[in-house]
Amino acid sequence: MVQNDLFTSIFNLGRQRKEQGMADANANSAEWGDDVRAGADWWLKNRLVAWDKFTTEDIRAFLTDVQKLPEPHHPNAWSAVLGGVCRQWRKNNVVSHAGWTAAKAPQANARVIRQYIKL
Repeated sequence: MVQNDLFTSIFNLGRQRKEQGMADANANSAEWGDDVRAGADWWLKNRLVAWDKFTTEDIRAFLTDVQKLPEPHHPNAWSAVLGGVCRQWRKNNVVSHAGWTAAKAPQANARVIRQYIKL
């Protein structure tokens, strides 16, 4: 049907734009992104309670509050880098998807975000 083709085209365009935006945010913060990845790996490795659910917000709080990592040039850089880290962890069977929750950060407007659990 024509309607399905239109929806598929719009969906694919939206996905391409999202991926390009994430790539741009990630590319413009190479050194910062390396620090985020290293800090996130340290955070997960030293996480003692494997059955506790966590979100990328928890990792971000650790990185900014404890490790004093500065804010990136663009707020979307957080999700670009931490999303990539969590996808890699899932691919390597280090963490698993554990559900959904509302984001706590005011700027996130309580959107639904993924929860993870360490394996």
